[in-house]
Amino acid sequence: MKNVFLSLILLSAVAAQASACQDTPLSNAVKKGDVKTARIWLALGANVNHANCTFERTPLQTAAKNDSLDLIALLLKHKASINAQDSKGYSALSYAIMEGHADAVAALLKAGANVEVADDLGDTEVMLAFVSRDIGISKQLLAAKPDLTVKNNKNITTLMAAIDTGDDSLIQLVLDTKPDLNEMDVHGNTALTRSFNFDVSDLAIEKLITRQNVNLPDENGDSALMLAAIVGNANIIPALLAAGANLAQTDPEGNTAIDLAKQNGNNAIANQLQALLKMSPPQLPPDLPDAP
Repeated sequence: MKNVFLSLILLSAVAAQASACQDTPLSNAVKKGDVKTARIWLALGANVNHANCTFERTPLQTAAKNDSLDLIALLLKHKASINAQDSKGYSALSYAIMEGHADAVAALLKAGANVEVADDLGDTEVMLAFVSRDIGISKQLLAAKPDLTVKNNKNITTLMAAIDTGDDSLIQLVLDTKPDLNEMDVHGNTALTRSFNFDVSDLAIEKLITRQNVNLPDENGDSALMLAAIVGNANIIPALLAAGANLAQTDPEGNTAIDLAKQNGNNAIANQLQALLKMSPPQLPPDLPDAP
């Protein structure tokens, strides 16, 4: 009888804290990494999915953030909602990814975590991994074969997110999945034209060139060849020309790549392109097929 009475008191305390918009005893135990105490509260019927008031974060999300593998297993055993999202749209998997906890990521994926959950900005779990530039975790997520055609709120694709990191290995991971390289963000940039705005290696850019319509203009009407001329990237120009870049293509002001090279002080590139123009007068922009 004494034990029953004590249990009722404890459960009343849980309910009071929850209703007062405070962390529950279970949440506090998880935050401290106290598996034994968490197990007691769960046995007493504590709400495994109670979210705190500040971030609307569940105990499982806290455990994932803190890399508490034993608590993750315990909470999942008690039917914790594995894909629940907090006030920013982060799931338990999101927290494990952002904190770089590869073992926690593996445990959550094995338990069925959804790799296609997106946060309030529309960023997927894979995109979050790219922001952290974590190759190992990125490979784990890609092995789950998520939908890489999903875009965030700015129409940024998974490939674009990889390009934004400037990390060749991440870019290659996505290219291996054969994505559509002609997709555009909200500003009309393709993966290729976007690459000129970030610290992307020539090797990575060349891989984009071989599989994309290189004459697609960005939001300013500049093609990849024009952008190379503007930034002075002479190394990439031969690959662009080999892929069918059109020397006669103009921006909205009527400037060709040669004009833009001169305007930006890249005279060597201007002379190189001018010589090619004299050797082989350009035709209309070719209608290149989509990448296979």
